[in-house]
This record gives sequence, structure tokens and C-alpha cells, in this order.
Amino acid sequence: MQIETACIFGIVVIRLDGHFIDEIELARNIEAFEKAEAPKVLINFENVEYINTNCFRSLAMMHQLLVTNGGDLRICSLKHMVRRLFGFANLDSGYHIYNSEDEGIISFYNNLPSVAAFPIEATYSS
Repeated sequence: MQIETACIFGIVVIRLDGHFIDEIELARNIEAFEKAEAPKVLINFENVEYINTNCFRSLAMMHQLLVTNGGDLRICSLKHMVRRLFGFANLDSGYHIYNSEDEGIISFYNNLPSVAAFPIEATYSS
């Protein structure tokens, strides 16, 4: 698994790439937030096909650490199977989950609910 980190508009964006999430790799990134003040973190799962239970443990540790320091953790771009695993673990309502990285970044500034919170699809015509 590869992890790329970027800072976009003051938000730490962690982009994951791989077939599963390795707890050790993700845990290394957790250490970076121990001394940070109120960090905003968005984890992008766009290139992740599968996660294991260790990933949930790492996410919970990262979330708790960020909240303790006044920060926030959000998740974006879950593929269908990964989203289902979040649902099976009853974590889909425990995290702010967004459909895209852009939507996740905007959410830090507008406190908008995710698109998934609106069950009705809008159609537009010209």
C-alpha cells in the first residue's frame, strides 16, 4: 500500500492506494498528528479496493487523537465494497463520509452534510 499526503487549504489529505489497508502503514501517519494543533484530516480511499479490521482500529485511533487535539477526521471516495464493509462494522454513521475529495474538503469550511444524507436525486433540465 502507498500513502500520499498533501496539504490543501490547510487540510491534510491522505490518499491511500492499495488492495487493503495495512494497519502499520496507517499508524505511522497517526504519529504525525500527536503534536499538531487542531488538524483537519481527510482520508481519500479512492484507490482502495479492500480494507481489513485493522484499518478500522487505526481509523478509530486517528479519529480519537484528532478529536482530543480539537481536530477532525473525514473520509471520502469509498468504493462500493469498502463502503459496505463500513456499513457491516456500523461505522458508516460514525464518520463523516463524502463522495469525493472536493466534497470532503469543502465540508470542513461549510459544515455541509454529505450528499448521501439526501435520499432524493435531483434532476435538472435546460
